[in-house]
Amino acid sequence: MDSRDSKILLEIAAYKDPELLNTINSALIQSDNPERVFFSICYQSDDDDMLEKIKKIKHTKIKAMKASEAKGSCYARYLCQQMIEDEDYVYQIDSHMRFVKHWDTKMIESLLSLNDENAIISYYPPSCTEEMMNLPLDDKIFDEPVDGGVMHVVNFQENSYFLSTNCIPIGMDDKRCGARNPFIGAGNFFAYSKTHKEVLHDPNMYFYGDELAMSIRLFTYGYNIYSYGKSYIYHQYERKNQEFPPINNAMGHELDRLYSLLGLFDKNIDLGIFGLGNKRTLEEYQKFAGVDFKNRIVYLNAELGEFNNKSLSKKVSYFTQKTIDSEKNSINDIEVVIIDLFGDYMTCINSCLNKSYNINNIKFIVGTTSNNIEKEENLKEKHIKKIIYLDKNTTYSKALSLLTNELGDCYVTIVDSSVRFIKDWDSYHLNNIKMTGNNSILTSWVWKASDNIDVETFDQYINVAKEFQSFYYYLPILYYNEQLDLSKRKNPYKTLFISDGFIFCHSKIIKKVKVDPNLSYSEQMYIYSLRLWTNGYDIYYPTSSYMIRLKEESELYTANDHLDVVCALSGLKNYYTAKMPSKYKYDIGNVRPLWGWYDMLNVKYDPVTFNIIEDK
Repeated sequence: MDSRDSKILLEIAAYKDPELLNTINSALIQSDNPERVFFSICYQSDDDDMLEKIKKIKHTKIKAMKASEAKGSCYARYLCQQMIEDEDYVYQIDSHMRFVKHWDTKMIESLLSLNDENAIISYYPPSCTEEMMNLPLDDKIFDEPVDGGVMHVVNFQENSYFLSTNCIPIGMDDKRCGARNPFIGAGNFFAYSKTHKEVLHDPNMYFYGDELAMSIRLFTYGYNIYSYGKSYIYHQYERKNQEFPPINNAMGHELDRLYSLLGLFDKNIDLGIFGLGNKRTLEEYQKFAGVDFKNRIVYLNAELGEFNNKSLSKKVSYFTQKTIDSEKNSINDIEVVIIDLFGDYMTCINSCLNKSYNINNIKFIVGTTSNNIEKEENLKEKHIKKIIYLDKNTTYSKALSLLTNELGDCYVTIVDSSVRFIKDWDSYHLNNIKMTGNNSILTSWVWKASDNIDVETFDQYINVAKEFQSFYYYLPILYYNEQLDLSKRKNPYKTLFISDGFIFCHSKIIKKVKVDPNLSYSEQMYIYSLRLWTNGYDIYYPTSSYMIRLKEESELYTANDHLDVVCALSGLKNYYTAKMPSKYKYDIGNVRPLWGWYDMLNVKYDPVTFNIIEDK
């Protein structure tokens, strides 16, 4: 099996990737024996010229489809596995790679050196920069291997049982080199061919959660993943104009399949051949990996990538309910950001303080256009942290950007000066955050008070379950109507939109996802919702509103005059020509994909054409 005649099958799932042909040629040029290099390619593109060129390459098996027929990377990799024949080894890679000289010989030698017929070498390979991608495929920079890697645990994503992993670079002299590891990197996965014949990718998943699911399944089937101290391949992580396959029915359900695999929530999904193996148990996997899925605990050795350490006495809890509660209880300070475009910020401050549960924890950051600044020195000394005087032409978004730059380490609530507060508003919202976690944002529509209500004595919260039956949101191109049925709910309701009346969250979120000062009021609410979600934060409506307003929100509105930027950020590039810088400071996040937001919204969105698909 270690002879020059041993066959290696390179499995490549490629979606509209212009680097696919270079990846294939790099593998051939840098190999010791191109005759033993075979390819199984799931080609998902409308570029027929590239397809014809690839078909002419020797030892190439192709499953070709139009880009619109693609169903995600898991489906594509599953199809690649169906093309395995008599090859001795399978190397699963991505379609934007560069190979190091002698990679074929060295990868076989590395695998054989482990003396394990169930061995897998896998980790995230080093980055191939744009400059390196533009070099000749046999450039001298690709002559020698570089450090390999060991996978390790980063954390559990907040409010989720999804485990985030990453890779630590290591050399051959590192004690973790050649040690077993519980996690794969799907774009660098070298194994004996029997591995890919027995443990198939789940084609019903899209992308999210695939690596974790495969790692667990490989372990329970009896396979062993290893770290290694040399890398013979590079991966391009940052790609311009990267595109994704169209949303399919798997998106939004793949976490259900993952959670079913983990035995959580009694999902009762029949995973069939895509379930666990019978050689080892899920409990044995968790012990080896240093994690506890049910309680969302990560042990210290898992953070360090040291998985041969049998002592799990030291542990780091990530976002278990106990940890979240203790973290939130350690900080109860609230900074209230007041945007005073109506000239009555002091009345708003007095209402906030008089109706609070703990007045000592509250400070104010005020932006006002008023020339008549009320002087209450004692109040200012105790509670007013900052007053910023705004020009009459200052927009709501510009004011919000200026004010939130002043935030400390605290909770923050954002209101306009026409808002009046209801008794114990601070305690209510802090308790809601305890339920939803510090990576969440509370938001709510603030209703206008009736003319016959005395807002100074009004202490009855508004029951959102009764009053908040429907929520309308106008977006550029998209008109969204969210029907809420909260009549039987006691806990906050997760949504995808920031309401323009009220926001309550930890200041770290506003500091991470900074407010774009360039957008209008209504544009800001739309884009900020997108940016929060794609940065990994969750938005909730509490079931009750502890605020009321004196003026209509419409008095804050200004014209939507940045639709090019809005539509570019929201992926609707077919409607407007984007006129923003290539690296926009207030871009969407990269924790969650943009198309996932539309899918959660049940809006048909095609990320290939950047188009919302309207029902006919």
